[in-house]
Amino acid sequence: MLFRTLFTLLLFTFICSSQTKIEIIQAGELKYNRENHNARKLIGDVILKHDNALMYCDSAYLYEASNKIDAFSNVKINQGDSIEILGNYLEYDGNSRVAFIRGNVSLIDNEIKLDANEIIYNKNNNIAYYYSGGLIKTVDNVLESQKGTYNTISKMAYFKKNVLLTNPEYIFESDTLNFFTTQEIAFFYGPTTIKSGTNVINCSKGKYDTQKEEAWFTDSAKLTTDSYSLFGDSLFYDGINNVSEAFYNTKLIDKIDDYIIEGNYAHYFENKDSCFVTNKTVLSVLLDDTLFLHADTLISILDSNDSKIALVFHDVKIYKSNLQGKCDSLVYSFSNNKMEMFDAPILWSDVNQITSDKLDFYLSKNQLDSMHLLGAPFICSKEDSLSFNQIKGKEMTGYFLENKLKTLDVRGNGHTIYFVKDDDNLVGINITYCSNMKISVLQNEINQITFLTKPEAKVYPEKDLSIDERFLEKFNWRDNERPLKKEDIFN
Repeated sequence: MLFRTLFTLLLFTFICSSQTKIEIIQAGELKYNRENHNARKLIGDVILKHDNALMYCDSAYLYEASNKIDAFSNVKINQGDSIEILGNYLEYDGNSRVAFIRGNVSLIDNEIKLDANEIIYNKNNNIAYYYSGGLIKTVDNVLESQKGTYNTISKMAYFKKNVLLTNPEYIFESDTLNFFTTQEIAFFYGPTTIKSGTNVINCSKGKYDTQKEEAWFTDSAKLTTDSYSLFGDSLFYDGINNVSEAFYNTKLIDKIDDYIIEGNYAHYFENKDSCFVTNKTVLSVLLDDTLFLHADTLISILDSNDSKIALVFHDVKIYKSNLQGKCDSLVYSFSNNKMEMFDAPILWSDVNQITSDKLDFYLSKNQLDSMHLLGAPFICSKEDSLSFNQIKGKEMTGYFLENKLKTLDVRGNGHTIYFVKDDDNLVGINITYCSNMKISVLQNEINQITFLTKPEAKVYPEKDLSIDERFLEKFNWRDNERPLKKEDIFN
């Protein structure tokens, strides 16, 4: 107890001895006012000094006993070589070294200016506080908020509630913001919106370099423009080069061509209207019945005609309620809904399995419209576990109606096997060789064949053909690979 008492006494003595008195440097008139706590009244061109600060005003009361002043009209505080505070009224405590200024207050620190109706300035930590609205102006930025602080040593400003940052290039709205005035970098927290022309960014946390126009956003960030929207767990934005990057759970919505690209990394080049998306990539083409396409990587670019195309590669899988497929790589043209499939492509449409070295198909009015098969094309459909209708050749062009194959042009080495039926009864197995032929299909069965060159055709009774003779060379039924629902394209 004795030690604590002695320590408190020594601390009090040290504080008292370290306190300096407010000095009168100049006054036009000096009066002594007993009724106002024995105050000295100073009138006309008043100059007071405390430590390294000079205080100016038209008139003031100096309370020598308590080491305080009240200053009125044309108040100015100069601290050091750079800090100047202006206002209409000042209360200053020389013991606590805290100043309260109100009425058209401005704190000027070289190129930084803080304006508020009232501020509290603490000389101990060199921080100015405001609680009823204020703004800070830098060379290129104006920052406003309901509450805030400014540190004249670190040049760090803190803004809270209804924060608005205005720049010639953008407008920034946030709940909480820290701003480094020397570097002009903003750190923001809470719901935040940034507007630049027609571009809008929404996020909950991030950093913005106002000089480099570079920004990092986290917590479910979103960038929206006239032509697209970009989402991600986090975003990077380069405003000078108009480049954006999104990381994890990314989604790019194209408003012009009606598609969505999802993945875990997206890089968008606004000036070129192109993007790169990878890691669990999904392309959703927004037709009446959405087409989903999954692959490792997708690149969307403009072709020589300024039409949007998607380059999709590695383990491509397609799902649509009436169309499925897979290949290693694919090119999708959004202008005419054309898909070019490469490297072991396969397509399933209704009962038909379609394969070729290269397979192109077109969509129209939400349905498969036509296709072109080049290099070992093969079409087959299942009758039963050991019976398959089959068509092969060098090149094929097929036309569809309501997603069902209606006609097929076969050019070069045409060869067919199909099961001839009368109602549901098997009549026989037709085997035809013809270089070029046109096949008409009705209700998923071959209805008529028009031979364009001399054919070789024969109908065999089922018992006369062995199991091996019922299959064309390179027949491969791959129905177990067919995606039956959207989720299957991820397996």
